Amino acid sequence: MILEASQAGSRDGAKFQQKFMRTPKIMLLQNIKYKNMEENIINIGKIKYEDWKKVEIKIGQILKVERIEKSEKLLKLSVDFAEATGPRQIVSGIAKYFPKIEDLVNKKCAFVTNLEPKPLMGLESNGMILAVGGGEEPFSIFEVRDEIVVGTPAK
Repeated sequence: MILEASQAGSRDGAKFQQKFMRTPKIMLLQNIKYKNMEENIINIGKIKYEDWKKVEIKIGQILKVERIEKSEKLLKLSVDFAEATGPRQIVSGIAKYFPKIEDLVNKKCAFVTNLEPKPLMGLESNGMILAVGGGEEPFSIFEVRDEIVVGTPAK
């Protein structure tokens, strides 16, 4: 017997489901299906260790901060990573957490430094500051102590 979607809500469809879904074969298939679903739910968002090793996190010192015209969220940061090429430009959506942008100047923070450049509001961003929280949650950037040397990689 084939049960069509239009029958599923009918009285006949309900009887069919009650009888058919209780057969050992179907119960076994349901258990496998749900077990696999649980495994997939547990593994959502997990990455392999080899992928994690590809992420480059370094300590950078924020040298300069500017508001970006026509944006309430974005700030343009100039960040020193002790690289021969000089400071990097990083565009970050942290403006609402720093009403006094000068509070960010000279802070040493953790950044992801090997992301592909990304254009934001016509500016190229060459990294990402690491932070937690936001929205309704308390917000914090990952700052380090002053004695940590600029350019130091996270381990």
